[in-house]
Amino acid sequence: MRMRKSVLPLAWMAIVLGITTAWAENPFEEKLPFKSATITYEVSGMEQGGETVYIDDYGNRSAAYSETATSMMGMTIQNKTLEIVEGDWVYSFDLVEKVGVKSHNPMSYMKEEFDKLSGAEQDQVLKNRKLIGMSSMSGMGGKVEENAAEILGYQCDRVQAMGAIVYSLHGSSVVMKTESEMMGFKMQNVATAIDIGPVGEKYFAHPEGIEVEHDEEADAMSRQMAQQAIAWLKDPDAANKPLPMAEMGQSERMQYVPAEDQADMMKQMEEMMKGMQGAMPGAAGQ
Repeated sequence: MRMRKSVLPLAWMAIVLGITTAWAENPFEEKLPFKSATITYEVSGMEQGGETVYIDDYGNRSAAYSETATSMMGMTIQNKTLEIVEGDWVYSFDLVEKVGVKSHNPMSYMKEEFDKLSGAEQDQVLKNRKLIGMSSMSGMGGKVEENAAEILGYQCDRVQAMGAIVYSLHGSSVVMKTESEMMGFKMQNVATAIDIGPVGEKYFAHPEGIEVEHDEEADAMSRQMAQQAIAWLKDPDAANKPLPMAEMGQSERMQYVPAEDQADMMKQMEEMMKGMQGAMPGAAGQ
C-alpha cells in the first residue's frame, strides 16, 4: 500500500458535499443506525482477495483488514493492510512493508469549522450541500435510487456516476457492494456476510513492531481544505463557484496515474459516489 500524504480530490468531494445520510446537530458527524457490525467482502477484478471491516460505537470506530493481490501489466503486487479509525484519528498500516502513519480524520476538521459558524451560516451550509450535491450528480450523468436492491437481507440505496456503482445500507454510508471501471481496469467489492452484533476489542489493537509516524503534512492540508470548503459552503452564491482545493503536489497534478495507484484511485471514486448519497431526496436529517 502506498501511504498517501493528502486527501485525493474525489474523496474530498464526498466529504464536502455529503458523506452522511443521517446526522444530529453537525452534518459532518454520522451516527450509524446500529452500534456494532462485522462485514466480510470479496474483492475481484484488478484486485483479488478479501476484506473484513469491524464497526463499533455507531461508526465512530472501525478497523478494515484487507489482503489482496493487484495484477496489471504482467506484474502482481501483494497487499496486506489495516486501517483503524478511532474518532478524530486515522491509522494506516502496511503489513507487508511494516510501516504505519497516523493523521487526523479530515471529517474532524470539517466538524470543527462547522461548529464555529453562526446559526444562519450553518443553515446556509446545509442548504448548499443538498443543492450542490444533487447538481454535481446531474452534471456527471449520475443517478440516485433509494431501496434499489436487497443485499444479504438488507435494503440498499444505489448511486451511479463516473463509471462507478455503489450500493449502501439504506440511510447510511455503509457500503455493501461496489462496481467500478477506470482506464479499462475493473474492480468489484461485494459483501458476502454481515453480522450486526458486538465486536471484539482485539480487532482495534495496533499491530506490534510497527512504529507509527505522524503525517503532519496531511493534517495541515486537511485543515486548510476544511477551512476553504466551509468558507465556500457558507457563501449564498456557492452554487456558482467551483469547489476550492488546497494546492496539490506535483504527483497529484500529473495526468498519468502510476499503475500501483490506479486501484487506489478507483476506490476514491467509489468513496465519492457513496458520499453523494447525503444529497438524496428523503435522506434523514434533510
